[in-house]
Amino acid sequence: MARFSTAQCLRRGDITLVFGLEWFPLLGEQPEAQARRLARQRRAAHFVVAEGTVAAAGLLRERMRRERGTHHHSAAALFAVVHPTGAVAAVLPCGGQRYWLVAVHEGAVMTRTDQFHTDAAELDAALAMLREAHPALMLHHYGDDADGLLDALFNAAREHGAGLVSVRAVNAGRPKLAVAAACVLGAAAW
Repeated sequence: MARFSTAQCLRRGDITLVFGLEWFPLLGEQPEAQARRLARQRRAAHFVVAEGTVAAAGLLRERMRRERGTHHHSAAALFAVVHPTGAVAAVLPCGGQRYWLVAVHEGAVMTRTDQFHTDAAELDAALAMLREAHPALMLHHYGDDADGLLDALFNAAREHGAGLVSVRAVNAGRPKLAVAAACVLGAAAW
């Protein structure tokens, strides 16, 4: 298998981007409640809701420990904030032969994206499936320069604050910021 199922984190200052959540579409009203219920059913430790015209829930099974002063945001949900309309995908190099694939449609993260790939053929197959489902898909391939997209994601995290796209603990009485001591810090690789 050439995909990573473990979340990866990248920290700048007090903001940590979390990559590698599992995404599900949400239908109807109360997406926050739906996402929390889905997270409990799937035994996830954390969740995030990305909503534009439509909504999606991102789930993270790994436990993360609270760390003061650090805010964790889903990189994919931030990508959805940056691209609120249309179908948009990005391929981001992450060092070595690793690439992060993300795609959003109308402000919601698509299923089977927010994943890392190490196999070019598997990445191409994932992109082909996305293009088949969304023929007008705009693809941004960042080649060897990941800084432009990462800067946009970190800026979106600062602009939109903690509530919009934060990774939250499932069993919290009210939404709390989760922190990524369990995440593999990928700053050196990027």
